[in-house]
Amino acid sequence: MIKAFMVLLSAHLMADYLLQSNWMAQNKGRAVGLLSHSAVHVITSLAYLWDLSQWPVCLFIGAIHTGLDYTKNKIGPAWGPFVVDQCLHTVSLILAVAIFGKLGHFDELEVNTYYLGAQVFSGALVASVWGVYYFLFKFAPLERLKHEGYLLEKTLRVIIFCTAALSFNHAYFLIILAVALGAHLAFSVGTKTPVRAAVSITVTLFSAALATLSLGYA
Repeated sequence: MIKAFMVLLSAHLMADYLLQSNWMAQNKGRAVGLLSHSAVHVITSLAYLWDLSQWPVCLFIGAIHTGLDYTKNKIGPAWGPFVVDQCLHTVSLILAVAIFGKLGHFDELEVNTYYLGAQVFSGALVASVWGVYYFLFKFAPLERLKHEGYLLEKTLRVIIFCTAALSFNHAYFLIILAVALGAHLAFSVGTKTPVRAAVSITVTLFSAALATLSLGYA
């Protein structure tokens, strides 16, 4: 049951951040945009479970996701509704696992340990790199950056996330991590965005640690 939740949560993070196009995000007020985004969630969940017999679970998740995003779209873009929306999405995944687990859907679910590890790691990476931007800098922007600044900041977060996670088992990655952290801090000084840097680094390190600890349950 825990593995099923980890798979579905990883699929959610991938579908909600990396696989959600700007067109989907901007057209959730229309049925075609909202349903397209929900369809991506259904397909991603099914692909992550890698079992076509789990389609009722994925449709259940997609239906709830549609309702939640429809409601959030009516409220409007703001960090408060965004946080509540993400919490409710997580609750919906817990409900899906609990309900369909009782029905025996996950009794024969087999997930390769390495496959699950890759899902958890990539999901946490996406949440760290793209989630930070959506949560703090799109809905409640702390400091503005030019397009090139966003790309550099995301790249640095990728490096920080990966090296921080790898440092748990291989201490020599701390050298690369220190360089990446130094570059991030230097970048924030040059662009006068210290608050962005503090939040970016803190969330990235936390998500890397959380992902690494979660792999212990894989």
